[in-house]
Amino acid sequence: MKLYLLTPKNEILNRQGNDKSEVDSECYNPWRPWYDKVFGMIVAADDEERARLIASKNKGQEENFEYDDDFNEKVIFNPWLDSDFTNCQELDPNHFEEGLILRDFRSA
Repeated sequence: MKLYLLTPKNEILNRQGNDKSEVDSECYNPWRPWYDKVFGMIVAADDEERARLIASKNKGQEENFEYDDDFNEKVIFNPWLDSDFTNCQELDPNHFEEGLILRDFRSA
């Protein structure tokens, strides 16, 4: 089992769009507005694909969705599964130094 640190990519966080922009646009930013969103996770998994899947199931409201004719929600994009939007870095537990690993603080 390995540990993975998942975070949004900085270039995505710097985009001026929001979570209602078109997913394929250059301004789409699923972390805007910032509330009710997850900005970092540490996940135990066998590989990156599994780590991203676990992260995607523990997300906040970063996903983009649409409704069908019966008003059932259908997720059409989840940034935790997409390497263009999120980093997934394997952490080596044998090379940690004393200190904080993850502090994801947002203030209103």
